[in-house]
Amino acid sequence: MVQLFAWADEGLAVEEIARRLTREGVPTKTGKDAWPPNSIAGILDNPFYKGELTWGRQQVLRDENGKPYLEQRTDDDPGRVTRESPLGAIIDPELWDRVNARRLAARGQRNRRKKSTPDNVLDGIVFCGRCGHRMYTRIDNPQSYKTVRIRFYCPGRRSGMVPRQGYGLCEKVNTILADNIIKGIASQPIRGGKTVEVQVTRGVAADAEAEKKRDRLLTRVREAEVEWTNAKRLAVKGLLDDDDLATVKTETASIIAEARSTLEELEQAGSVEVVPFTGTVADRFAELVDGVSDDEVPIELRKTLLRDFGITRIYVDNPSIRVELL
Repeated sequence: MVQLFAWADEGLAVEEIARRLTREGVPTKTGKDAWPPNSIAGILDNPFYKGELTWGRQQVLRDENGKPYLEQRTDDDPGRVTRESPLGAIIDPELWDRVNARRLAARGQRNRRKKSTPDNVLDGIVFCGRCGHRMYTRIDNPQSYKTVRIRFYCPGRRSGMVPRQGYGLCEKVNTILADNIIKGIASQPIRGGKTVEVQVTRGVAADAEAEKKRDRLLTRVREAEVEWTNAKRLAVKGLLDDDDLATVKTETASIIAEARSTLEELEQAGSVEVVPFTGTVADRFAELVDGVSDDEVPIELRKTLLRDFGITRIYVDNPSIRVELL
C-alpha cells in the first residue's frame, strides 16, 4: 500500500499503477490478478489510509426523470461525518495529502480543458415532442464559428430511457439549435432560408400520471358510495344509530365531492386549444424575442419575461416546434 502511494507521489497515473501491480502479480482484495484503474483511484482518494473514517461522502439524488445519481458532499455538509480511525494511519498523512493535492490539481486542469455549456434562456422549458423527456444543452459550434452555438438534445434514445405516458419512442435523434427555436417563434428564417414550423397551444396538457390519478379518484368515489350504502343497510337493521349514520353520510359526501372536483380539474387540464400562429399572435411573439435576445439583460430577467408571457413549455419535433401557453 505504501508503494502504491509512493508511485502516485512520483506522478504516475492510476492506469500505470494498475499495470505495475498486475505485472508484479499483486492480487486485488477479491483475489483477482488484474487491477482496474478505478480501484487504484478509490484507494488513493480514501482518507481511511491516513487514519480517518468518513461516512456520507456521497448522497443519492434523482433527476427530473426520477433517475438516481451520486453527488459528492462538501466537507461542511452535516450529512458528512468524519472520525479518527481506531487503526490509526496506514499511510503518512502528509503523503496522503500531497498525493490528493496533486490529483485534485490534475482534475482541475482536465475540467478547465472541458467546454462548459453556458446558461440559455430556454433552459428547463424545452421538451422532446416525441418521447416527452426534457431536452438538454450542449455546445455545438465548430472552431470556425466566432460565437458559441447551443444545441438542445433529447436523451430519449439512451439505454433504459422509457417514453413519458402518451408519447412514443425516439427512433432517431431529436435535436435543434437554441437559436432556431428563437428564430422560429420570431417568424425569422433559419440557415439556408428555411423556416421552423411553429404551433401554439393554450392550456396545459394532461400530465403523464393523469390516468393513474383518475383511476385512484374513481376508486375513492366507489369506495365512499359502498360505505354509505352499507351504513344505510346497518341503520335499517338497527345496528347503526342515527348519529353515526349522519356522520358516515357527511364524511362520504365530502370524499365524493372532493374526488369529483379533482376529476373535473383533470379533465380541464387535458383540454388544449390551438392558437393560430398568425397576425397579432405572431407579432407578439416577435416582440417577445426582441426582449429575450438582448444579451445585456440578465438571463434570469429574460426567463421571467418568458414566464410572464405565459410560455410553460416548448415541445420540439425537429423541424417543428409547439409552444405551450397557460
